[in-house]
Amino acid sequence: MQPSPRIAIDTVFLRWRRIAAILVLSVLACGSALLGQAGFEDDRVVLQGFYWESYRHGHPAKFPSFGDKHWYAIVQSVAPAIHDGRFNLIWMPPPSYAGEFSAGYNPKEYFRLDNSYGTFAEHRAALEALLGACPRIANLEGWTDALR
Repeated sequence: MQPSPRIAIDTVFLRWRRIAAILVLSVLACGSALLGQAGFEDDRVVLQGFYWESYRHGHPAKFPSFGDKHWYAIVQSVAPAIHDGRFNLIWMPPPSYAGEFSAGYNPKEYFRLDNSYGTFAEHRAALEALLGACPRIANLEGWTDALR
């Protein structure tokens, strides 16, 4: 004996109803996470504090057209302008050593913080200057205001 078409339709309808209920509950459980990481009410502005060739600054023997001032020293010197520009957040380049001339996205020594962008002392000085200008600084590990 074959099941009636009505039973088959009811079974399919019940299955889709359960799936829809699970999807709706999942969306509701996620809540504000679906609106975006910062949310619609966030009016902060992020400044990218480096560009693809920033690591070339401060190496005049290899890259003479970029000058002899390391990138961290350049960022430190423009920290007041960043503040005047009303930037709230700054995204800094990767801090770990990744080779003598590297943009930093292939780290070789995670806890060595002198890199192509400058020395550890220049890095620290740039961060301190930025923290006076911007509330938060970001790198690959996340946001920080630890030096305050």
